[in-house]
Amino acid sequence: MVVKVGYIGTAHSVRRIRKLAESLPGIKLITYIYETPTDVKKLHQQATQETDVVCFSGIVSYYYRDKALEGAKPVTFPPFHEYMIVASIMKCLLHDKIHIHDISIDLPNRDALERLSKDIDFQLHDKQIYDYQWIYDDAISKDFNFKEIANFHLERYRSGQTKMAITSVHFVYDMLKKQHIPVIYMVDNDQIQEEALYDAYERVLFSRLQDGMIAVMYLSLQDNRPFSESDYDVIYSYFQPMVSFHQSKRLKLKNKHMIVLISTRGFIEKNLLDQVNKNWLTELERNLDKQIYFGVGYGRQLIEAEENAGQAVQIALSKKEGNGYILTETKEKIGPVFGETKHENIRMTDEWMQQIAHDIKANMKKHCSAFSAL
Repeated sequence: MVVKVGYIGTAHSVRRIRKLAESLPGIKLITYIYETPTDVKKLHQQATQETDVVCFSGIVSYYYRDKALEGAKPVTFPPFHEYMIVASIMKCLLHDKIHIHDISIDLPNRDALERLSKDIDFQLHDKQIYDYQWIYDDAISKDFNFKEIANFHLERYRSGQTKMAITSVHFVYDMLKKQHIPVIYMVDNDQIQEEALYDAYERVLFSRLQDGMIAVMYLSLQDNRPFSESDYDVIYSYFQPMVSFHQSKRLKLKNKHMIVLISTRGFIEKNLLDQVNKNWLTELERNLDKQIYFGVGYGRQLIEAEENAGQAVQIALSKKEGNGYILTETKEKIGPVFGETKHENIRMTDEWMQQIAHDIKANMKKHCSAFSAL
């Protein structure tokens, strides 16, 4: 199975990722080069249209994504790794013969540096470090100040406090190079980049498996009242425009008390559970002038999905108002679908389960009495 991975990064990072992707089966890499971070938003929009998943080159490009596209396609970016700090400092010490106290460094995660300091017993002074950890907080929205970071390194070098800059930002690297400041771009690892591509690949595969999972929806009336022929006609005419475009979807009467829609998880979630389409129950109840209760079950096989849907609709029927519940293949109960939705593992203490247990005990007593009479 081939997955189209969109990669958004600088020219430098794109050149590198192209070479790495050549040896990764199942991945078709489509690259998008940005010249300035303000280009990222438009490239993100383009990649969302053209690929299955979007991989950003790092936290900075990810920060400039189009947040309005949240959820449209899976997104990922390689994590900031302690290896990058160690390898960069080692390069300065061994290759460039620079003492650790003559280094200035910028990075998005100061905690990683502090952990390393404790592990290998070295210490950088605060004046040598510039961190921008705020970038991980989605609640913060401000321009990333590349010039400020470049000036941080520039001032320390020109005042004689440092002899080498280590930067985690390509734009800062280019700015310092133009000023003839000794600088290296933070050393990266091919494995980290490959793992980012595989993470993107696996996210799509998992999504496809989830979307293709069998889903069954049971619809019922209050108190398990039977559907009339006109009820079924109204429901069928409502769903038929959606169902007719999907040959694998089936809508039929299971019995006089239950209508069943056999489909896939992806279809159900997109057409009936998505926030945009959640008005269908209100419309259907208005057309029928009756309350509708529904249960959705997911399963790896049809029998599992049917069993879960049956339990889910019984949970819905135990409530006063028309609504729906979902029971997943892992027995996670989700619901009510409309209103304050909760996620919890199903328990034997639920009301409808108690009722079933009560009925079974009552039937067992009858059978025992019958045998005793014999």
